[in-house]
Amino acid sequence: MQVSHYVVSIRNWMIRSLIERYLRARDTFLSYLADFRNGQLIPFENIMALSDQLFSIKEDNYLIFRRVLDPRRMVFEEAPKFTPSEAEVRFMNNVGLIFHKVMVARELKYVMEHYQADSQDYEETYGSLNYYLERIEKLFNEGLEIIRLMLPENGDNTVLLVYLLENREYMERTFGVPLWELLAPMIPGDVRREAYARAVEYYVNSGWAAEARRMLARAREDGVDPDAWPRRIQDRLLELESRLAGP
Repeated sequence: MQVSHYVVSIRNWMIRSLIERYLRARDTFLSYLADFRNGQLIPFENIMALSDQLFSIKEDNYLIFRRVLDPRRMVFEEAPKFTPSEAEVRFMNNVGLIFHKVMVARELKYVMEHYQADSQDYEETYGSLNYYLERIEKLFNEGLEIIRLMLPENGDNTVLLVYLLENREYMERTFGVPLWELLAPMIPGDVRREAYARAVEYYVNSGWAAEARRMLARAREDGVDPDAWPRRIQDRLLELESRLAGP
């Protein structure tokens, strides 16, 4: 079945959105986990909000990807969407597992609020909650590796590239590797040169001259010579700036 034009048109933005929201959900969870390990109980409402975030990510996968009907034989639903790659299936499964474990953690926290803090039931429930939080942490860490496996399949996804490039420090802190190592599977050849060139051209094509100039300055600071880019990029930027300046 052919992929619909609508699904094709939203794919790159949706991939970017799914990854961005996943990383935000991970950050939220890790902040809750740090509080829990410091002796602070996670409010039920916070776990509820996290489960809502994850549910949204889980379901939005199916806006562009066909659902897996038989995981063992990799049989997918008939729908005018993309057939997910192995890495994309793993991402979908990872999000689903985290969501369901957060749901369990949510129920455990609800139960804890109805027991005396020094009761045996409370202690047992607390131990179960700790176990599930550790499992969720492990799954989120596995998710980072799955996202890295998805990057080579998104070499043409400029909106994802720009998101990663614009959040360099955050990406390096999250993935624990230099940005250029993270981007290398997406971009053949000179990673820095191509990444900055594509980002500047993306901003120019979008009509965002200030963002293009800012990215151009960043490229120079990072040792990239924009004069080595295709001439059309800087020509179109000058044309855009002239048009925006008016008569």
